[in-house]
Amino acid sequence: MHKIAICGNHRSGTNSLYDFFVDLGVTSVPEPFHPRKWKEPYDEKYDWDADLAGRTAISDHIVEEVAKLYDDHQAMKHLWNHIPDQVNRWLIQWLVSHGVKVIHIERANRLAQAISWKLAGETGMWGTDDPGAPEEYLEKCASIHIDVEALKQRMTEIEVQECDYKQLLAEGYLLSVKHEQLYSAAPPQVEDTVRKMLQFTELDPAAGQLRSAMECFHPSHKQTTTSVYALIPNIAEIEATFGVKLT
Repeated sequence: MHKIAICGNHRSGTNSLYDFFVDLGVTSVPEPFHPRKWKEPYDEKYDWDADLAGRTAISDHIVEEVAKLYDDHQAMKHLWNHIPDQVNRWLIQWLVSHGVKVIHIERANRLAQAISWKLAGETGMWGTDDPGAPEEYLEKCASIHIDVEALKQRMTEIEVQECDYKQLLAEGYLLSVKHEQLYSAAPPQVEDTVRKMLQFTELDPAAGQLRSAMECFHPSHKQTTTSVYALIPNIAEIEATFGVKLT
């Protein structure tokens, strides 16, 4: 079986997609993959934005750490925005060149991703699947005023991040999956997306195991995105500014 990497931005569905493969028996890295901690030793030594040597050193260090993880495990999760953008392409290229099957998941709606990012930052929680949620998470969301200009800035950052992997997607090195294809689509579309992922990773699970694993994409305890958005005090302002209906 191929090694697998689940890549995506924060709040794009990486957790549940990762859990899906774990439920299929893939041996995974026991802790979330946070390469930011591997960058920290270099922060005082190098100016990341200006120093090519710094970027190269950090990139080499992160790749080395990733290689160690794959010595003993078959899968890992990588949050795109946890390390500087320039490293991501090098890291993905390394994964691909070493036979790792990379699945990239993202929300089709940048505004939805930006809102989720802001809610996570303000609440300090991942969402309604965190311990203590959904009650505590929903209570916090109901008191958060999201700055419209901050949302615009976050959407611009998301667009920049997307440019990093567009060429890799175009070259066929990655399998691209939309969050909505797994978490809000009709069952036939979800099944079609799952089929493509299984073909890509060359996994052939038993029917019962697959049905159980697919529960990751629609857990009964989660609140709908619409119901969470409705709690945001200035949601009407956000909808009017961006010309969309979220609730």
